[in-house]
Amino acid sequence: MKVFVCGSEGRMSSSIRALLDIHPELQLESTPENSQVVIDFTAPQAFDTNLSLALQHGSAFLCGTTGLSQRQHESLKEAAQKIAVLWASNTSLGANLLIELTRIASKLLPRFPISIQDTHHRHKKDAPSGTALSLQTAAARPCNISSSREGEVVGVHEVIFQSAFERVSLKHEALDRKVFAEGALSAAAFLGGQKPGLYSIQDVLGFSP
Repeated sequence: MKVFVCGSEGRMSSSIRALLDIHPELQLESTPENSQVVIDFTAPQAFDTNLSLALQHGSAFLCGTTGLSQRQHESLKEAAQKIAVLWASNTSLGANLLIELTRIASKLLPRFPISIQDTHHRHKKDAPSGTALSLQTAAARPCNISSSREGEVVGVHEVIFQSAFERVSLKHEALDRKVFAEGALSAAAFLGGQKPGLYSIQDVLGFSP
């Protein structure tokens, strides 16, 4: 399966290229013309151009860019009528398991107030992180989100359910940025064979809706 990775200097784009060797089912293309999947982990400013490239060539579009506007999220939904589209705030297996566990815990503990803590490296521009917002969406109710940007922390997310008498904590910590690249490549391999539609990492992992 042929993939085109947008951006040449970004951390994630570089990590994805570096791990392609361990995914023999995927072949890196230098241009989007012949690609089956366009992978975009760049910036909101480049998003519109990259999505247009995928639509122009009929390629599936895998996007992990966070900080998108509401209009840009709507454009993903529109594009999904023509091509396979997957947007993920976090492509790691463990982080998406955390999202599912948060969804379950929120239903089982409806009277427990929820707080979400997100910690990332000082270079990350958006706060709260896209993953923190996805966790809030999974909780399906208001959450108190706090964000910290420090050092070279890859990414830590903790969801806390706390009542007057007890506390439940769910936590995921990424130890290496390669975890996101590995997840992205697994998602690309999945997405390239799909019909037009809007997909998620949960679909890649086979989680029930």
